Amino acid sequence: AFDGAVAVGNKVICVPSTGDVIGTFDATSGALSLVDVYGTMPMGLGPKFAGGAAVDGKAVFAPANSDVVGIFNVQRNTFSTVNIASHVSGSDKFRGAAASGDYVIFAPYNAHVVGLFNVPYRQFRTIDISDKLSGPRKFAGAAAVGFRVIFAPYDADAVGVLDVA
Repeated sequence: AFDGAVAVGNKVICVPSTGDVIGTFDATSGALSLVDVYGTMPMGLGPKFAGGAAVDGKAVFAPANSDVVGIFNVQRNTFSTVNIASHVSGSDKFRGAAASGDYVIFAPYNAHVVGLFNVPYRQFRTIDISDKLSGPRKFAGAAAVGFRVIFAPYDADAVGVLDVA
């Protein structure tokens, strides 16, 4: 099963959730292909990833129950990961992502941080939001507007806004 889609050129990448495949839909030909990533995909219960965004020809997947960021290189048809366990832990960490410049920003769902992934350098960092908002199920979904990333509230009582300038 998939949880989200990322447009990269004329392809739409289906974000892997509970399965061990990445879906690639070619919008020009109408063909759907599945890329088997069994063995390279993090194991665990529940959704691995929830949403994603594209930077520089790569679909970057937001970690839900996974302790890695997933990166799918569309041109090479290859999947790789970056471990983030030393930065954030727990279940359903992020739900949704948006691209801004070289970064993919992850919407905090149960995490008490916003996740920022620098795609060219494959580096992950966080911004602590626990002093502004607590509790689970904060946001689900993100969109970039200029130099701001907007997080759609799930159970939060406000829209989240991150200035990335």
